[in-house]
Amino acid sequence: MKKKISIIMTALALVTFGCSKSKLDVVNPGAYGYDNYFTSATQLNEAVVATYAVLLHNGMWSREYYFLFDLMGNDAQRDAPLQGDIRPLSDYTFTPANSIITSLWASMYRLVLRANVVIDRAGVWAPGSPADQALQKQYIAEAKVLRAYANMHLVLLWGRAPLRNSYADQVSNLYPKRNSTAELWTAVENDLKAAIPDLPLPKDQAASDLGRISKGAAIALLGRAYLNQKKWADARTTLQPLTQAPYTYQLSPSYDDLFSQNNQSNPEILFQVMHAKWTDWGSATSIMFSADRKPGAAKPPTATVRRSTASTTGGTCMYRMPW
Repeated sequence: MKKKISIIMTALALVTFGCSKSKLDVVNPGAYGYDNYFTSATQLNEAVVATYAVLLHNGMWSREYYFLFDLMGNDAQRDAPLQGDIRPLSDYTFTPANSIITSLWASMYRLVLRANVVIDRAGVWAPGSPADQALQKQYIAEAKVLRAYANMHLVLLWGRAPLRNSYADQVSNLYPKRNSTAELWTAVENDLKAAIPDLPLPKDQAASDLGRISKGAAIALLGRAYLNQKKWADARTTLQPLTQAPYTYQLSPSYDDLFSQNNQSNPEILFQVMHAKWTDWGSATSIMFSADRKPGAAKPPTATVRRSTASTTGGTCMYRMPW
């Protein structure tokens, strides 16, 4: 009897003291996460490049953006019968469930999410050198412009939409309220105004940074935001400096240059989405290019873009964003 009681007591002791949850939840000291990965300029630049990469995701500049805007806006016409969810866009019979439209919505909020990661993580980074401090400001500024770009599309296309201004809110609040159009426009303006002072002038950007947002691009986007709100005086005041030094924007001498495959850059371009030139059937189809050129140090995902409107040179092609 005493032996049975001893066994029972031992079992109870093991259950009580040997199965502590805290002893089972062991933290892996070698694992990276949101809180401990973005601790240097290199890692934060990766986050910024990942934010730019969304410009090539579904519904965006990889392919569908042109059907949503150029085709539906009568700036382009189809050269072959369209199929699937593209066809309803051409004859305006689409519904809110159209996969291309829902992809655009999802990609815009993915762009906001990644921008929020950069803003949050760069904001708590404590760089020691002046060079890293300048990069910290630039990375936050780039993220704010990309977030403003997404929010501008959301308010223009959907009107009242959720405004997600922090990473923590975006991952914890799965049922956000719809904000007013005034709140969305205010957020767009505030992000752009905050970003402009910390962005480089186009003439100061290194060749390796082609495709990254410059001060001129951000100013132009702010001017467009004012135009869309019919704030004519603010738009004029904002855009006028782009016609003067130190900016060198001007109309291209040849209109055909805007659509040439042999023209990497021209003086009209404010911002461009970088792609690599199609080389063979192993990289893409005959009318597609692979996205292999990028802002910064990391590659964006493979993307497809129409050759007819691409501009390529030196193994790259780019698209002018209509800012």
